[in-house]
Amino acid sequence: VRVFAPCPHSQSCPLDKLDIVCKFQQTYHHSKPLNNHRVYTEPYSYIILHKPSTRSEFTEHTAAWPRAVHHVMKRGKHCICQVCCHDGKLTRVIFSKGKT
Repeated sequence: VRVFAPCPHSQSCPLDKLDIVCKFQQTYHHSKPLNNHRVYTEPYSYIILHKPSTRSEFTEHTAAWPRAVHHVMKRGKHCICQVCCHDGKLTRVIFSKGKT
């Protein structure tokens, strides 16, 4: 069994050095308001484990994909993503309409 996500590698986590936990946030509307609040934001983390099989072409192909480790920062006409790459390093990737 190996970790498939959120880590695209089997090395030590680069976020440990920064004392950051790999987590995300989700906002939701509660059906029964508590303390007059209907909208809540909860942090969460996840892990996906992969059990090797004879059909490993899927995991070999997708193992090189970087994984987002922080929420996407939307700025004007571009977005900034902090991703963890297959080599175990953190990288910032910028997506814009001009760079397609």
